[in-house]
Amino acid sequence: MPLLLVQTNCPDHDTARMIGDALVTERLAGSYNLDKIESAYHWNGAIEHEAEVRVTIKTRAALWPRVEARIAALHPYDVPAIIGIAPAFVSGRYQTWLDRETLTD
Repeated sequence: MPLLLVQTNCPDHDTARMIGDALVTERLAGSYNLDKIESAYHWNGAIEHEAEVRVTIKTRAALWPRVEARIAALHPYDVPAIIGIAPAFVSGRYQTWLDRETLTD
């Protein structure tokens, strides 16, 4: 099954870790990474600048609907960015590991 990278930004480290841990525990993801970032966006008529934590989740494309729904249910934002990115290339050994660590369809 093809790898899918899913990214979402969270307001803080604890929220990001909670979402990532839930997905790994529920076997909707094989792993995740956290990065401190600064985001700028238009909201309620103004440009906002916020420190956030980006969560990059490694899952299988077939699990996208479940991953998206789970992130949306756990996320504190009204409109969280939940974005799936399909890489063009993935090492075979990593893909085999991910397939083994995530739910089957």
